[in-house]
Amino acid sequence: KEMTIARKFFALFVATALLLSTAMTLYVAQREYQVALDRTVEAAVARVMSRPDLQIHIYNRDEANLLQSLGGFLETESISLAIAYNNQGQQLATEKRSTVDAGQIPTLQMVRSEISVIDTNLTALDKQKQPAGTGFWSTLITEDPKVHLTTPVFSPVNPAARGLTTQDFMEALSDPALKGSLVVIGYMHLGIDRDVLLQAVLPHVYRTATISLLFLLLCAIVVFRVTGRITAPLSRLSDMAQRITSSEGERDTSIKKGDQFSD
Repeated sequence: KEMTIARKFFALFVATALLLSTAMTLYVAQREYQVALDRTVEAAVARVMSRPDLQIHIYNRDEANLLQSLGGFLETESISLAIAYNNQGQQLATEKRSTVDAGQIPTLQMVRSEISVIDTNLTALDKQKQPAGTGFWSTLITEDPKVHLTTPVFSPVNPAARGLTTQDFMEALSDPALKGSLVVIGYMHLGIDRDVLLQAVLPHVYRTATISLLFLLLCAIVVFRVTGRITAPLSRLSDMAQRITSSEGERDTSIKKGDQFSD
């Protein structure tokens, strides 16, 4: 029973180390998920802003060209749904992967509730189709498999004007005086798959967990040996005290010189 105290120290160390290792792994998972989501959102918004043809297709209600443009967004692995709307919220074109259930696609009003018409919005929906969080922890508990990104499509021309041509849009886009008077001509709605984002996080999680466990194993070996050397004299003293209390007589403590407690 000489190592009883050492085992207690060792068990405490292992429990604490496992707790810290788990916390670190979860922190890395949360951080990498957020980084992946932010990058996807930034790239998608930049793509919308870099496509002036979108405003022309929305104005003309040109479904064929809109579908072609929407298909470009699905080239990003984590985006599985792309919808174009006019500024009245009317759906003009939808492009989606085969895994997306058309009956589960929320309306523009659901994903832009209480949002200014000129703001980009990122949200998820709970069971009641109410806005929910988009972060890592929400992803683990929310049933909605997607994060919904909606961003306005701006134009320097008045979308209510009739008979505008492609040339009108091109001239307006090249006119510096009109760049400060942009109006919303429509919206883009992109569905981002949470599962794909989580899969992108897994390599970072595995690497962190592996490094943590290897470090824990190394430290455990060191701690086990050190605590055994430190507590062995204490264990012998405790054993002797118990024997004396039990009237078994005095006994040589057998503490070798050079131990930490030999004095």
